[in-house]
Amino acid sequence: MAPSQLKQLKASLHKSGVLGPQKSKKVQKNNRKDASKRQERNNALESIREHFNPFEAKGPARREKFDIA
Repeated sequence: MAPSQLKQLKASLHKSGVLGPQKSKKVQKNNRKDASKRQERNNALESIREHFNPFEAKGPARREKFDIA
C-alpha cells in the first residue's frame, strides 16, 4: 500500500529543502532578508501544491454583478 498523503507531503517538503533541521535565530534572520531563497522556497511550495491538488482551480469567489465593457 502507498504511503499516506501526509507522509508524501512531508517527504516532498524535505526533498525540496523547505523543511529540515532547525536553524539558529541569527541564520533565520539572515534568510528572511535574502529574496532569492524566499523565491526558491515559494516556487518549491507552489510546485508541491500543484502536485497534491491537480484538479483544484481557484476561480473568482462570486461572479461579477455587471459586465465590464
